[in-house]
Amino acid sequence: MKKKKELILGVSLIVIIIAMAIVLVIINKDDKKEFEDVQVTTTVEESTKANDSSNTFMEETIIKCCYELRYIFAINEFDDISTVSVNKLAQYGLCHLYYNSLLDVPASDELEYRDASKKDIEAVLKSQFNVEGINLEESDIYNKAEQKFEMWVPNYSQQITYDYTVTDNGDNLTINVVYYEDEVRSKVKSEATINVAKEGDLYYIKSLH
Repeated sequence: MKKKKELILGVSLIVIIIAMAIVLVIINKDDKKEFEDVQVTTTVEESTKANDSSNTFMEETIIKCCYELRYIFAINEFDDISTVSVNKLAQYGLCHLYYNSLLDVPASDELEYRDASKKDIEAVLKSQFNVEGINLEESDIYNKAEQKFEMWVPNYSQQITYDYTVTDNGDNLTINVVYYEDEVRSKVKSEATINVAKEGDLYYIKSLH
């Protein structure tokens, strides 16, 4: 009789242990799911913020864009972007429809066909230079028959090396940049002073020297 009671006690103990193990597995699974859900939400929020450049001062993107203005589009300096060639502005706007900086485009040896409406290009120029009313239809890349802008875009992907400082002047900011020829900074390529103004939530390039 004693052995029978011990056997029943042993079986009961095993059942309790198994039940506790099942409960722990369920709790851990729920905790893991909740943690994964939080991680996904955080990632989405950070990604959305990173892509929203309209109300965020992104100094390194501006520095890269000014490098492109100078060395890709041959716009060495300006006080008023509207005085720049309409061809260069249309090309710049079209190229920047898909990337904040052409230097960050995935590397490729192929030309890429791009087309856009006037409204699309105007939106880029407005967001980067706060300029409006430019007669973009005078550009060589404007197709009058189809009423769109189009061009084959080379791949400008590259790494650049630079140092910079930012000075807050109250109603505007000044970025002083030194661009280098190589990664070890053995030779200066050029220096630039970029004036960045703010209107409402919009930071934009006002001048380049």
